[in-house]
Amino acid sequence: MTAPRFDIPPEIQDVLERLRDRIRKYVLIEGISAVVALLCIVFWATLSLDVAYFAVRKLELPGWFRTLCTIAALSGLTAAAVVWVLVRSLRRFRSRALALVLERQFPQLGDRLITAVELAGGRETDTGELGGAMLERTIADAARSAAGLDLESVFDRRPMYRWLIGGLVLLVSVAGFGAVRADAMERWFNAFVLLRSDYWEPYRKSAMSVRVLVQPGDRLKEFGQDGYKHPRGADLTLVADASEGRELPEAVSLSYRVLGNGESRGDVAMTQSGDRRFRHTLGRVIENHELWVAGGDFINREAYRVIIVEPPQIGRIVLHCDYPDYTGLDAITDRERVVESAQVSLPAETSFVMQAEANKPLVAVQLRSPHFDLEFCSPLHPSPIEATLTIHPQAGESDAQSQAPRRLSIPADVSRNWFTDDGKSFRIPLVLATRGLQDLQSLASDFAAVPVPPDTTLQLYLEDVDDVATTDPLLLTLVGIPDTPPVVESRRSGVDTSVTRLAEIPVIGRIRDDYGIASARFEYKIDDAAEFTARPFAVPPAGQKDFVLGESSPVHSERFTLQPLELKVDQQLTLTVAAEDGDNLNGPHVSRGEVFTFTVVTPEELLAQLYDKELNLRLRFEQIRREVQAVRDDLALHLEQHNERVRLATESVEPAQQAQRQEEIRRLTLAISASAERSLHAVGKTSSESRAVEIGFAGIREEMVNNRVSTSLTLQRIDDRILQPLGVINGASYPELHQRIGLFKLANANNSDPSSAISTSIIAAEGLLARMDAVLANMREREGINEMIKLLEDIRNRTRTLRNETQQEQERRLFDLLGTEGQ
Repeated sequence: MTAPRFDIPPEIQDVLERLRDRIRKYVLIEGISAVVALLCIVFWATLSLDVAYFAVRKLELPGWFRTLCTIAALSGLTAAAVVWVLVRSLRRFRSRALALVLERQFPQLGDRLITAVELAGGRETDTGELGGAMLERTIADAARSAAGLDLESVFDRRPMYRWLIGGLVLLVSVAGFGAVRADAMERWFNAFVLLRSDYWEPYRKSAMSVRVLVQPGDRLKEFGQDGYKHPRGADLTLVADASEGRELPEAVSLSYRVLGNGESRGDVAMTQSGDRRFRHTLGRVIENHELWVAGGDFINREAYRVIIVEPPQIGRIVLHCDYPDYTGLDAITDRERVVESAQVSLPAETSFVMQAEANKPLVAVQLRSPHFDLEFCSPLHPSPIEATLTIHPQAGESDAQSQAPRRLSIPADVSRNWFTDDGKSFRIPLVLATRGLQDLQSLASDFAAVPVPPDTTLQLYLEDVDDVATTDPLLLTLVGIPDTPPVVESRRSGVDTSVTRLAEIPVIGRIRDDYGIASARFEYKIDDAAEFTARPFAVPPAGQKDFVLGESSPVHSERFTLQPLELKVDQQLTLTVAAEDGDNLNGPHVSRGEVFTFTVVTPEELLAQLYDKELNLRLRFEQIRREVQAVRDDLALHLEQHNERVRLATESVEPAQQAQRQEEIRRLTLAISASAERSLHAVGKTSSESRAVEIGFAGIREEMVNNRVSTSLTLQRIDDRILQPLGVINGASYPELHQRIGLFKLANANNSDPSSAISTSIIAAEGLLARMDAVLANMREREGINEMIKLLEDIRNRTRTLRNETQQEQERRLFDLLGTEGQ
């Protein structure tokens, strides 16, 4: 017999289906509320964390942290939605499980509902005929009972309400906060959804612009993406400007970290230097730095990086010089001048190319001076600029137009060649011009070289590829050596201020010039002539720098002959030596030596003047002779004193008189020592004076020869009877006497017996006196002739004076007679 099969009654199915729907709705409401609550909690947590972090650090949360928070929140919300909503909503609720829930909630069902559900589950049961009827009735009773069940009592809705209320409250708080603080909501959205790095920027009360104050010129420079490159060892000045329209911070601080072997940190307060500006200087920065500037609620998010680089420097400067042709330096001097100091001296009008080599590639160079500024760039410049020469007005110019600087543009094909391709070397054409100021004012744009006035200090400013400029320029002073006129050193020789009409005037001396003497000559004028007349030298210079007059002649003199001038007695001749250099640019320069003035006299008058000179020399020589005689007498006296001293020293004496005897010996010893010193001094003095007398007579002889008033007999007598004996006296007699007296002094100093030395000194003095007497005799022998010449000259002068007076008297009487006849 086949077991009966039962189906779940519609009433039970309807109850189970309604229970299933209610369960899904409960789970959906509870899950969504939980997810919303969790979302709101994440919002408030992240918002609070961001505000707290900004309050402490004045910075946005790190991007990586916000990204991590966003990923974690999304992951948590997704997991919560899947677990609390999706999984629970899609879960299959079986009828048997639902029936058990109802059986536990409603005991009055008496397991009939679960029995009906299980029997209707499709299982076959062998119950017999009686059992089958009972089961049908049980299912029917279960259906009737299920239809009246209150399914709402199955659910405990308090957890759902808690989640729902909590979610709604949190959602309303977020919505209300968003309505009231839309800016904060937008900031949170930018931070955690859009993940922007500067989401706090629009909401800061303070905003600052941080830059570097760069020299030269107090330029403000921004920090680049890679940082700011700073020259090693230079001061680093930071400037922080508070933005207009933002709150001005009460204080601004600078935090730094030094990167290097010894890493260190520090904080300093920046000084307010204006209405909205703060600044601070870090001295002599030599290591990389990271900087943070904080003021109010501002602080830079990323550290300002300071990268230390070597500053641009000039390692070598070479001047390629082209000296003026007239100097002759190109032929004998290396044209390449290496600059080794801050000052270079060059001949004026020298053209040169200044070539400089830097330690790193350059992008621009500025050459400044008090008179002009030159600026040009290298091929490495990121945005090449036109090379320009700015010429400053000269001091004292009153014209308004001339007071404005004049700017010249340099053609690109010219300035392009000033830099090498690697940017490490550059060259500037210059010329050291005496008229540099005037040349600059009239300079055209097609110039070949920049005129530089002498004694100008040039300042070289460099800018390299790291955008680093020199703060302290290289200074180079160009000293112009002007071509000075020749130096003429001349003096007359062998003549005095009186000359005869037939005289020859010897002029000796030398002429010097820096770069060579182009010409030299005599210049003369007669009486009151306005201009000099030139007469060439017998041996003119040939470009020497040091020229000796008449250097090819035995006596090294140039001789000026008066005979061609046909001068008359009492006329005056003015004579000088003139020299000229070869400066064909700023010259030539002419200079003159000493100016000599001569009066033309008769031979007789000249001889009379020479007699006066000879007479004075003889009188001087007689005085010298008397002084030598005094030396001889003094030596003889002290020889007697020495003998007396020897006698006193060897003669016995009473003891009572011993002290007196010693005192007498000591007095004689001192007198002898003083005699030696005194005699040496006297001999030296008279020797010099005797040499002067010899030179004086030699001068008289030269005057006689140069004025052509001499005879062979006169010259022979002067040479043989005066000059030759005087030469022996000065060359032999005096040295011998000086030596003998020196031995006398030495013996006396050594406490030796000086009697022999004194005796030989007396003999030498007597020999000198004998030679002097012979010379004096020869001088007096000429006295008669000279006095006759003098007498004749006096008669001539008196006759000339009487003739002039007679002529004047005759003229006076003539005028008186004419006046009487007129009345």
